[in-house]
Amino acid sequence: MDYRGYGKSQGKRNEQTLRQDALLFYQHARDLGFKEEEIIVYGRSLGASIATYVASQKQPSQLVLETPFYNLTDVAQHRFPFLPVQKLLKYRFPSDQFIKSVDCPVTIFHGTEDQVVPIDSGKKLYDAIGDNPARFYTIEGGKHNNLIEFDSFREGLAETLEGKGISQYLY
Repeated sequence: MDYRGYGKSQGKRNEQTLRQDALLFYQHARDLGFKEEEIIVYGRSLGASIATYVASQKQPSQLVLETPFYNLTDVAQHRFPFLPVQKLLKYRFPSDQFIKSVDCPVTIFHGTEDQVVPIDSGKKLYDAIGDNPARFYTIEGGKHNNLIEFDSFREGLAETLEGKGISQYLY
């Protein structure tokens, strides 16, 4: 799937249209006959915010987030502490708000050496989950784009997906 404005998809993208596209994809899975208890929503980096939104609107069996952030303002403020980022940002991607409405188990994977999204931002999101079953996997030495290279990530993902009928495809 390509969000509008990415890959071969046309159209203007913004925060709202990215969310709409993700909901359309979720609905497509439902139209193909997948039950919500068979759907796992997975998001990475910016996509983690969109995945969190989808899980807040639907009832998937699981939400899996790789290198997520608390919200975009949090990441921008960390990266550019000398700028008034709240006034400058065009998009917000408030994962911290979406996570409050998620009613399924949540698993987060984050590397300790992530220079794009600090692990502290992912931990803040984890702390905002509330009463849902949740797990945070710290990938020692992991960066933003290389978690798949770590046994601890692959093993954690296999553990998360155990019994879902897909863990055999992870290696």
